[in-house]
Amino acid sequence: MYLSPYGKRNKQIISDWSGELVKKLERSAEELAARGLNAGDFSPSSFVKLTFPDGSKAHFRYAFYVTNELKSAIAVFTEHCGYHIFPLIDTVILAG
Repeated sequence: MYLSPYGKRNKQIISDWSGELVKKLERSAEELAARGLNAGDFSPSSFVKLTFPDGSKAHFRYAFYVTNELKSAIAVFTEHCGYHIFPLIDTVILAG
């Protein structure tokens, strides 16, 4: 199966964040590695809003996030816009 560079990046993020995703989605690491995320993981009413220390903002719909204190990072997973990593320090997170 061919994976575009974008698909490879998303697959790597799933791998790097599998521990957090296992807890959040209540699925096994093996299942996440084999199948990745699916549309059922994203609620139509879900969103993640981030406000960064300089006042910049990011708003994602059909999204959820997980954090990792050791990585000092936030991983945002969106249904339509890919998966993204942001710094955790001084970032305000609003999600619903």
